[in-house]
Amino acid sequence: MKLATFRFNLSVCFAVTLFLAAHSVSAQGIFDDPVDSGDASGGLEGSESGGSGLGSDVLDPQAEFERANTAAEALMSEQKWSEALAEFNKVLALDRTFAPAHFGRAQCFQQLGAPDDAIEAYSRAIVSPSASRYEGLVTQSHLERGKLYLDTARFREAADDFAQAVAQDPTNPENLFQQGKALLRLVMTSPSQGTDQAGQRSLILAIGSLDRAIELDANNGEAYLERGRVLSRIRETEFAIEDLEKAVAMTGPASAAAADLGLAYSQRANVESSKIDGDSQKIVDDLRAAVKSMNGFVKAAKLGEKQKSWEPGDPTEVRAESMLISRAETMIALANELVGEETKGLYEQAIRDTTTIIDQSSDPLELARAHFARAHAYRMLDDLDQAIAEYTTALKFFPTYTEAYLRRGICFFHRQEYDKALQDFSAASTDPRNPYQFEPRASLWEGLTHSQRGDQLDAIRAYSRAIRVSDSFIPAYLNRGLAYMNMGRNDRAVSDFNNVLRRDQNNEQAKTYRTQALERVDNETRDAESTYGSNVGPL
Repeated sequence: MKLATFRFNLSVCFAVTLFLAAHSVSAQGIFDDPVDSGDASGGLEGSESGGSGLGSDVLDPQAEFERANTAAEALMSEQKWSEALAEFNKVLALDRTFAPAHFGRAQCFQQLGAPDDAIEAYSRAIVSPSASRYEGLVTQSHLERGKLYLDTARFREAADDFAQAVAQDPTNPENLFQQGKALLRLVMTSPSQGTDQAGQRSLILAIGSLDRAIELDANNGEAYLERGRVLSRIRETEFAIEDLEKAVAMTGPASAAAADLGLAYSQRANVESSKIDGDSQKIVDDLRAAVKSMNGFVKAAKLGEKQKSWEPGDPTEVRAESMLISRAETMIALANELVGEETKGLYEQAIRDTTTIIDQSSDPLELARAHFARAHAYRMLDDLDQAIAEYTTALKFFPTYTEAYLRRGICFFHRQEYDKALQDFSAASTDPRNPYQFEPRASLWEGLTHSQRGDQLDAIRAYSRAIRVSDSFIPAYLNRGLAYMNMGRNDRAVSDFNNVLRRDQNNEQAKTYRTQALERVDNETRDAESTYGSNVGPL
């Protein structure tokens, strides 16, 4: 029997006569437990529905077998799933080894919203002795059972099923697509999040499966989406964006692919901005593209939809609230790169977006993130009081939000409240989740605060801590060099400015300060020689 016969459609034909020609109908089978009976989720109840399928007026079991199987097919074509299930139960009461009836029963359970019962029925179809007689039945059962495992967040079981389906039919693009999809989710829900060898192997296998699926079916937008997600996860951002652009073209600007594409553009902009010689125009272009892509998703998304805590979740799914916050953060990043009146509008829109989240969300992490983004927008609009209030609220929802401590400390610094600033920078210097990981920016701002108060030695200590954490942290070298100059240690200042130029040979500030420090060193040398000559005289 061909695979198409068993696919999840409304016309299932089981070639009963071929089976009956080779096997006599028997009530004995490989399963000792009775077929589920009862309501729509189980099938038969009472003698009126058929009981065992052999009423007192049924004289020919084989005729009843054929009648029940034919009736089940007809009822499935009419989408009468409960009635079809009852007929399949009658078939299996006569022969429990009839694999197509187990498969059909599984499809009924699937349509009736009983995934666990459907999984069990597919399992029975797979191990039934007659399964091998029906071409594609075992493969299709693995595929359908894998989808159910995927829908119920049992990603390991799903990956195993799809691996079986691929092994049995490696040319079926759906088998390959589903395998890649399951492997990505398995990695995302693993403790290592794909950072260990097993996770990396799974991601590579996922890419290979999706590559092949796309080769076989180039019109599957979901396959491009899944491969783009995997590529984003392994930081292959350029290729990820190519795939996600194709996915959006196929699935629409309001699809999940648009959300992922927006995040990928933002990721590429962040990578470019982290470079010393980053291309500002590329950063702006990517941030604009990110906002545009996010707009499509947010416009069609529904806010306020809550998932029950017991419902299985898809780790790749982006909630509307989360994407709205991402759009606000991206607008803020874009405004930070621009000058002029446009920046004000972007900050104000970011405030409106985050206000929407704050008014509707009850998730503490979303609220912390929204208050943090709104705080940054207020700060850039020079409203330090409101910014401090927002950072403080973010910390109430997420007390270990070290970035909020750092940003609030900077606001206190600009308000010349140096004691409060130093307290926040101290809190931001280490992450409670990893007390051995120090934040160099917090130490930098500690140094700036001490320097502002005239405590150059404490400032140098703070800058040195930042450099120990990150020996390529240019702002710390620059400011420590200035602190050394203020203390008259111009030789050490020259060394720090040289360190900057070794890392960024075009740094104009370092060039200017080094020139000044070298002039001071030369003056000090001349003064020292003059003093020595006047006191000692010619030799």
